[in-house]
Amino acid sequence: MSSRLPRFAVATAIILTAGLLPVTYAATSSVTGVAGTSGTAGTSGNPGGNGTNGTVGGAAVATASGNPDTTNSATATGGAGGNGGAGGTASPGTAAGGNGGDGAEGGTATATAETSIASGTASATATATGGRGGNGGNGGFSAQGQAGDGGNGADGADATVNASAVTAGGGGATVTATVTGGVGGNSGAPGGTSSGTVGDSGNAGDGGSAMLGSTITGQSDSGSVSVTANVNGGRGGSVITGGSGTSGSGTAVSLTDMVDGSTTGNLTLRQNVTGGEAGDAFSGTLGTAGTASSTLSKTTASSLLSVNASATGGRGGNRTHSSGVAGAGAQATASATANNSAGEARANWDFLTWDAVG
Repeated sequence: MSSRLPRFAVATAIILTAGLLPVTYAATSSVTGVAGTSGTAGTSGNPGGNGTNGTVGGAAVATASGNPDTTNSATATGGAGGNGGAGGTASPGTAAGGNGGDGAEGGTATATAETSIASGTASATATATGGRGGNGGNGGFSAQGQAGDGGNGADGADATVNASAVTAGGGGATVTATVTGGVGGNSGAPGGTSSGTVGDSGNAGDGGSAMLGSTITGQSDSGSVSVTANVNGGRGGSVITGGSGTSGSGTAVSLTDMVDGSTTGNLTLRQNVTGGEAGDAFSGTLGTAGTASSTLSKTTASSLLSVNASATGGRGGNRTHSSGVAGAGAQATASATANNSAGEARANWDFLTWDAVG
């Protein structure tokens, strides 16, 4: 007589075992603001009609918090600003072309991810990006008269993040916050004429600010804690085609002790900042690249402490004219200090060769 179990008995055992597996929960919020509308193009006429301005991009607010989930993630992206409308063509050809409309600012972005549980592994991730500024409208054409000027690009929008993760016992906590200012809009191109002369371009928009709404934190009794903040200043817009317009400036970023954590276990803190790049210009003034400064210090009693601060200055703008000088890159400074009474202390251990790049 066979001693093997019936097949249905084996299947039943598997089902019961699977039912005992732990279940984890995660909350995710992702919001994108509505894009602004572009301006209306000017009509042909004497003179050509001016383009109208774009409308502002919509704000975005994403929140994942106030729940029992072990993982919370929030992503907010501001809506792009509307572009300016193009200037109208001159009719008759001896009339002046219309000017381009101005772009509109992008929408702001705010992301908040907060996790707080009684035990187990906790994580929180928040990402916010400001909306791009709208581009200026192009100037209108005139065969023999005055060509229209390009419109101004708008500033990129500001962005803000908040993030924290708290657990108890030996559970670990991981927190990542990333925030980037919106990109400035490009200037509108100048209108042209049959003889090759052109109008002027508008100015480009500046980059938006990148901000931490509060200190980014992680907490556990004895588990490993890792907290990272990445803060990137917005990039300035560019003067794309001809004209004496000024390019946009990149946004500076400066942080001091905006990342923190606590545990008797391993504690790793990272604070990374990058200044915004300046936009490119043709013959006009170049915007300024954003400086970067990151200072982070921590005193604790943990089995291991690692404190890391990095800073990268923004790139200078290019000169697209056949002559002239390109813009200078921005300065950067970084400082990390680690004091640990219960174990090893490391300062900028993550960066083998550099911690600040200008």
